[in-house]
Amino acid sequence: YVVDGLTEHGNYAVLFDKPGSDYLQEAWPGSHAFDNWQGVDPATDGSASAIDAALERGGVVSGTVRDASGNPLEGICVSADASNPETGEYNRAFTCTDSAGAYRIVMLPGVMSSLYLYDPNGMYLSQSYPAEQDAPVIATLGTELTGIDLTMTTGAGVTATVSDQAGTAVAGVCLALESVSDWNVYSGTACSDAQGHVRSAGAPAGDYRVAFYGEHIPKQYYGGSFTLDGATVITLTPPQDLDLGTVVVRLGATVTGTIRLAGGGAPRGVTVRAELQPIWSGPGVTGVVAASPISFSVYSLSAAGRRIPVPRHPDPLPDPV
Repeated sequence: YVVDGLTEHGNYAVLFDKPGSDYLQEAWPGSHAFDNWQGVDPATDGSASAIDAALERGGVVSGTVRDASGNPLEGICVSADASNPETGEYNRAFTCTDSAGAYRIVMLPGVMSSLYLYDPNGMYLSQSYPAEQDAPVIATLGTELTGIDLTMTTGAGVTATVSDQAGTAVAGVCLALESVSDWNVYSGTACSDAQGHVRSAGAPAGDYRVAFYGEHIPKQYYGGSFTLDGATVITLTPPQDLDLGTVVVRLGATVTGTIRLAGGGAPRGVTVRAELQPIWSGPGVTGVVAASPISFSVYSLSAAGRRIPVPRHPDPLPDPV
């Protein structure tokens, strides 16, 4: 095989997969977990050779994912973890259900495994299998363990229409639910569309703070606060969603400047970071790679009750305490 178009002196994970087969997924050099890989750094000429693989067969586990009414669910992601305590061998595989709700995943044979289900659209609650009452999942080399059928439960979500202080809809504002009781965060891929409409990921019953954030939006909470103490706590009861109506978000301030290196030279790969003191809050990191000198911009900043190197917040705020 040949993979070209790589950047010299990059740090690449080389991953091997034969979909639809009974071969284990592999990450070079020989790991069966895609998150446990050794980086490949192409030389100055942009090439790396002898990055070889010897794929091994595993055991297959398959089944169907449905909702509580028995309807098949397409696009549910299924990951599998298996580890052999005797050899230390570890396998993490990943797939998603097809239009019939079916999945098929290859795992380490002969050891107990666990499955984790996740809905990228956030409608259904994530879950693990097996639970205490279920039989263990043990894949066998050369055979397929079928009938591992799973049911997903709908969670309660939050809907809102996001606008700025002028009343204009804001796209790309993401929404996350932060549990008051256990600090779990339910976010999924929920970000506002061109009309400002957004729905959070589904969450189990409980009390939550609703966080809004985005590329140019400092993290802020429903209730108009940049801090946890000022956030409005809501209560969710599945499967009903809670509509917050129109939520006004404050746009972020910006820090700009120029970077030069003492003695000259191109300051490539410099990372500029602005941090709230004494804690960091929300996005605010910009990586820059360019010729000297570098002009940079760090955005998504807020200054509510914190020292921060910004001359002012775009909105009048009370003096920090």
